[in-house]
Amino acid sequence: MAFSLFKRLLGLDTPSPVAAPRPSPAPSLSRVPADTQADLSERTGPATMLHRDLMVSRELQILGHHFRLRESVQRRHDAAAGELTRMYDEALLRHFIAEEALRPFGQKLICLDVSIHVLDSALLAALPPGQFVLILDVSTQPQPCAETAELMRRLRASGYQFGIRLDGQGEAKSWLPLVDLVHLSMPEHHPESLSAMLTDIQSIAPHAKVLLADIRFYEEMQTARQLPVEMLEGRYLRHREPVQPGDLDAGYMRLLETLNLVRAEADAADIARSLKFDPLLSFKLLRFVNSPAAGLVTPVDSIERAVIVLGHQQLYRWLSLLLYSQAQPDGGQPVLMATALMRGRMMELLGKRLFKREHHDALFTVGLFSVLDVMLGQPMAKIVDHLSLPAEMASALVSREGRYASLLELVLACEEGDQPEADALFEAAHVTRLEVSRAQIEALHWMEEVGQAS
Repeated sequence: MAFSLFKRLLGLDTPSPVAAPRPSPAPSLSRVPADTQADLSERTGPATMLHRDLMVSRELQILGHHFRLRESVQRRHDAAAGELTRMYDEALLRHFIAEEALRPFGQKLICLDVSIHVLDSALLAALPPGQFVLILDVSTQPQPCAETAELMRRLRASGYQFGIRLDGQGEAKSWLPLVDLVHLSMPEHHPESLSAMLTDIQSIAPHAKVLLADIRFYEEMQTARQLPVEMLEGRYLRHREPVQPGDLDAGYMRLLETLNLVRAEADAADIARSLKFDPLLSFKLLRFVNSPAAGLVTPVDSIERAVIVLGHQQLYRWLSLLLYSQAQPDGGQPVLMATALMRGRMMELLGKRLFKREHHDALFTVGLFSVLDVMLGQPMAKIVDHLSLPAEMASALVSREGRYASLLELVLACEEGDQPEADALFEAAHVTRLEVSRAQIEALHWMEEVGQAS
């Protein structure tokens, strides 16, 4: 899989386009006319930015993505926000009914945080059923009324999926028979109450999957992986630190040294000499350059020739990605790889309008390397000390300064739902909230295409 991934990222392989599936019309809903649908997807509603989280299995394999609007926390506590809430719900849906967003997400599940007001929205009819789960905020309606319950049954029969958030007291348990997913926030529950809550869910709604969210610490993750839940999410997956950080592994040190030589555009002989000190790395390089996608007529049988064939730019990107292909002790490699690629691709997309072409690869690399401190369990400054990066890349990674820093700050903000939005972030980066939200969705589609090609 890793080599198919590298082929796509290096432009050596282009997958056939995948047609978006045509969802069956929901018989209980009036379909939205094409011209109206186009108008709905053009309107952006409130100026908001999407916040996203990865959803993983207990084995830390990626299962899907969870989206919400950043202002949703504030609006949930506004008792007079009925019409405003609907506006936010529809703003979120529009991101996923636009023509670009209707491309398939493969087998990944997409969860969207909305309110019960979305159930009778005309936009819902334009959302492809089957792959999306609408996680309803029912805090203002602890028990479903008969009309709402009947509407949800009809929608579920048409392929729509729903979830609810259960708070620490489990006041919304009467909704359980109507939903397919239950969202539990780990910090809101003591271990004993969490165990009791899971038992109740299994008893009332054995068909429903459980998403255990807001996991922040190593101890919480260890506990969560022992519980009978299907999905996990939380900041710890992206920002975890090893229990006992140590020195950089010798294999990583060799890889970083080779990256420095490639960045400095050293002679092929010097780069090859560095690679030869690591037999496994040499084997991977030869296997990669001799893969069918490279299209070489004559096989490459030497490291020096492989370096020449790839060239400095492609070799640097291949080695950079190879950092994330190393097995992680806790099995978290897919999460780190997805986080790194997502950040890199978003930096590249957002920078296309702002920077000349020669900066695009540097932007991708900054996003990609922004996860190295998590992966290696070392301060970023120490890691950058081992890399011969241009000053603008180094300052963005270490001190969040320089021309690339504002875009990196925005990309990281997409992952942090507990921080208030600041207009200064967008002003400094010279991008809009809509551009950032669209870049997230486009980056996810790109990642899915990479996965399909593997």
